[in-house]
Amino acid sequence: VYKRQAQDSLLWVAALQASNPVDGLSWQSIHDAALSDRQFRLALPPANSISGLAACMSAAAAYHQLPTLERSLVDDGDFQRWLADMLEAVPNRNLNPRDQLNSRPPQADVGLLMNSDLQQLDEERFDANPPIYNVVLDYPYFIRTEWPTLSASTANAHQVASERFRDFLIDSPQQVKLGEYGFEPAVGNDSGQSVEIDGLTLGALRGCWR
Repeated sequence: VYKRQAQDSLLWVAALQASNPVDGLSWQSIHDAALSDRQFRLALPPANSISGLAACMSAAAAYHQLPTLERSLVDDGDFQRWLADMLEAVPNRNLNPRDQLNSRPPQADVGLLMNSDLQQLDEERFDANPPIYNVVLDYPYFIRTEWPTLSASTANAHQVASERFRDFLIDSPQQVKLGEYGFEPAVGNDSGQSVEIDGLTLGALRGCWR
């Protein structure tokens, strides 16, 4: 049995004292900055990570101006070249953007990170804005329904305890506390237009940062 407990989403973060400021925070404005200023530095999530896949989803949706992606849109040559322009401005593709922005001075002018990572930055030093085409990550809670090695009474006790803990997690006091850690509640307001994909498109995303 599945139940969402919390949400997280992408967030553009720009250093307020950046030597190469960006006029607005969007995929297109950042692409333009990467082309026009060779000193501009961008931090993106590592390729082999969930946030990296989410970043590629957001980029493809922004380029095509479509919230629902098919594999052909991710494999599109024009999109790949557009994305490559920005990758030239990414000095470190393996380090978490949060850590690059958290250094003094920041190693990047702009970074794309998860909203929950913002809590670990000195927010007074940064401007933040969600992408127009955003990706929402769920934090699920699963309850096991079959326990073949246990007696019926013991299995039922396990399930009842799991359901009670689930109800505790989604109760209002706990859901309100999620905001202290940068998470959205289980049923919250998504930031921006949520992007959707199918299984075939997911396979294309794995090679997004090549």
